[in-house]
This record gives sequence, structure tokens and C-alpha cells, in this order.
Amino acid sequence: IAGDAATRSALTQVLDKFLFDDIDDLKRMGRLDLSRLHHLVLDDSVRTLLEWMNDPDATRASLEGARWQALIASCTSVYGFSPEKDGAISAASKLGSRAGEWSTVWQRFAENPTRYPSIPSLLDQACPSAVPLFGEADPHPDSWPSWNRDQEQALRAALGALATHPDPGSRVKELAAAHSTREDSVWANLGQAPLSRAIGHLAELADRVATASSAADLKAQVDWYSDEGHLIDDLALRAIASAKTARDRAAVTSALGALYDPWVDELARAFQKAAVLSYSGRVGLEIGAETAVVYVDALRFDLASRVARRLSPFVAVVEPRLAAFPSVTPTGQPAVAPIRIAAGGGTAFDAADGQGRSLKGAVLRSALASAGVEFLGWDAAEVGDPTGKAWTQTNSIDSLGHSHGHALADLVDQQLDLVAERVRGLLDAGWRKVVIVTDHGFLLSGQPAQKVTLPLQVTAGDAARKPRVARLKAEAARPDFPILSWTWDSSVDMVSAPGSAAFEAGRIYEHGGL
Repeated sequence: IAGDAATRSALTQVLDKFLFDDIDDLKRMGRLDLSRLHHLVLDDSVRTLLEWMNDPDATRASLEGARWQALIASCTSVYGFSPEKDGAISAASKLGSRAGEWSTVWQRFAENPTRYPSIPSLLDQACPSAVPLFGEADPHPDSWPSWNRDQEQALRAALGALATHPDPGSRVKELAAAHSTREDSVWANLGQAPLSRAIGHLAELADRVATASSAADLKAQVDWYSDEGHLIDDLALRAIASAKTARDRAAVTSALGALYDPWVDELARAFQKAAVLSYSGRVGLEIGAETAVVYVDALRFDLASRVARRLSPFVAVVEPRLAAFPSVTPTGQPAVAPIRIAAGGGTAFDAADGQGRSLKGAVLRSALASAGVEFLGWDAAEVGDPTGKAWTQTNSIDSLGHSHGHALADLVDQQLDLVAERVRGLLDAGWRKVVIVTDHGFLLSGQPAQKVTLPLQVTAGDAARKPRVARLKAEAARPDFPILSWTWDSSVDMVSAPGSAAFEAGRIYEHGGL
């Protein structure tokens, strides 16, 4: 046992614990000094110190005499302050400075800041003035919540100004270089630096947009989009999801209006130009026995890729396919159903069976049954007969997109989890193969789509008009917009809004056109 006064004093504080410890355990500790004696009653002094800072009264009440005295002695000798004489704000000042042994305390706080929810407000109170004494720069400005708030505010303003910047792509990369380091900070882990995460997505998006394919050939466009182009849509969704408050979301969507929306419009126009000459949406789905089909409305290609990643270790392959035109559910859903009926065109956009009935609801179920395909509700408990064929469906993603707009980005991962859960449940129940299909994708622009005017008199009534597509009257003059034949009836022409525009104002989430 060390003979210094501090060790002798500590020994009296821990004597009741010391006398009842096993002698061999004490020998294994080595020479017993102040620190090791305190360890007998306080096995994690850093955690206890942080707990005291987070809630001084409750922590003090929970510590027995020897443990409280050990904490005081440890703080006095190691950290240069006394919990008994100095307040928690004084400790927060030292924590933020990260000087000496306080760097270890900061590291422990940073590893799990949510464990100590009161410490950020202490740091706010302990934050030094903007001009440090003696002109010395603060070596750790990121210790203080106010610094992070200032950084977020500056980034918010800069993102909002991208719409008028002469080179928004270069500007967003500059912002990422300045702010992306905060993405792994304490404040990001506490959800207080969302824009530091959004800016990383936006910078990568800007990089990908700058090197996007300019192919004129339809097949080349499809190949490029399925290989890498869909990642741009995914990054836009992730950037939106990063912003949780109304102010942050407005800043991010404004930035997307400058970076993403022009690319979407340009890509759509190139696709339309090629499609008018050679588009042929696929119809039909061939499946064998022991196969279940999972239909997910509006499962855009980037979302399909997210689902595939969720399905590891199963073998999941994502394949592109040209949707039936127009890209709305009454046209697209029957096109991906494993039915034996020769569907044709009905009213408005509805594919119809041989009796002229719209292939949806009970009529679609009847067609599935006639093809020997069992209809299963979305309830995970319904797994059917794994030796046959089955169909199950959900329209949640499309429904949320239409009702929630940008907030779809907050909700979509939960829906994709449910899709993956449904697939796993079917495979676990004995189905050998699951085919996931969709009817269409969607546009989710940063800013409302540009409105273009389509005269009402050239279309076949209100029921045959949607924000991005309309059915044309047979005898009406053709507008100067992309026009294609309806997949289910080549005698019917459908007109698509040009680029990413819409026939109605204020559209954020939309689909239907090319």
C-alpha cells in the first residue's frame, strides 16, 4: 500500500469495502494507491461523473458515503474540480474544453450522448464568450451546441440561396466540404445537425447529375438508369428525409429545385423523345408453380433496390421493365398480373376484360382465380398453398405519396420493411420463389412541377385526365406534347405532359406520363 497522505486518506474512506475483499484479488491489483483504492468502490469514475453532471441531485442521493467520497477525491485529483464545491456548470466548462484528462470524459460522452440528455444544456450555459481571453482560438468549437446551431443556420441559408446561384453544383460541393465533418459529431448523433447529413447526399447527387448519361437511344437510357441513374432519385429522397423540420425541409427542397429538378426534366424530355418513336410497354407475367407474386404500387426502381438489400441472404435480382402506358394503376396493374385473359381497353385508363369490365378489385381477383392464382390479403398470416401460385398486394407507397408529398421520404423505409417482411414470410412458409412487381414509378420534385396547359376540349372528359396524362378524343386536334398509343388499345392516343411538367399546378408527387 502506498504511503502517501492521499492514499492513507482514501484507505479510511474505503475501509469497509477493503476489509471484506479477498486478499488474492487485492494482490492482483498490484500496489494499492489512491486510484486503485477508489476503484474498489467506484469502478467507473468517468461514467459516474457524467451521470452526476446530467443529474447532480439524483446521482448524489444514489451514492453511498464511500462512493461519494471516492468520486470527490477522483475528480479533485484527476479532473481538477470538486463535485461538492464546484457546480455542474463548472464541470461542463471543463468538459467542453477537453483539456488534459477531460478529453477522455468528452470521448465517453460522445460515444453515447443520448444517455446524458441534460449535458447539452449545461454546455450551452458554460459556453465561453465569442472572443476567448488573450486572443486564443477555441481548439474545440464543436464542443458547444451554439456553434453547431450557428453552422446549421449558415448552411440552411446557403441551401436556400442555391436557386439563384450561378453554379449550384459547385457551390453545394463547397458546402459539403465545410459541413460534412459534422455528420459524425455529437450533435448529429443527437439529431441536431440534420443538414450536415443532407448536404452529403446533395453533393453526391450533384456529382452524379454532372456525369449523367446523355444517350438518345431508348435502350441505352433504360440500361443507364437501371445501372446507376436511379441512385440520383434515391439521393434526392434521402436528402429530403434528412431534413426533419419545416425550415430545414424548405432549404433542402429549394436546393433540389436547383440541382435535381432540372435533371429530372431533361432526362424525361430525352426519354420522351426516344419513346415516341419506339416505346412498347410490356404486358403479362409468366410464373411457374410454387411462385408468389407481391405487387407493390409505385415501387420505383430505387425503392426496389432498397428492398433487394433488405432481403439478404436470399438471392434477389432487380430487373428493369418498361411500364404499360400510361403509367397509372388501372393501366399498369393488370399488365404485371399473371392472368390468362386477353385484356383490352376500357373507359378512361382502365384495362378491361372480355366483358368490358375494369380489371381491378373483384374483377381482377376473378381473373387471377381463373388463372389458378390464389389471392392473398396483405396480412402476413395469409401464406396460401406454397405448391401453387399466389398474388398479394399493397398500395401504401402510392397512397402516402399522393397524400403526403415530400413527407413520403420519412415514411417509405417503414413500408419497404413491410414489403421485405411479407416476402420473407412467404419464403419461410415454403414458397420457392417470390416475384415483386409494380405498375409505375413516380416523380417527387423539389419544387412544384411546372404547369402546362392542355385544353379540356381535346380530352375525353374529366375522368380521362390526370395531372401528367390525358386520354385524347379521337377527332380532336393533337397538342404539341408527347403522344403515344394506349398499351391496351392502340386506337386510343394518350398525351403525356412534357418533361417533368404537369397539367395541374402545385404537383409535388406525381406519375402517369412518360
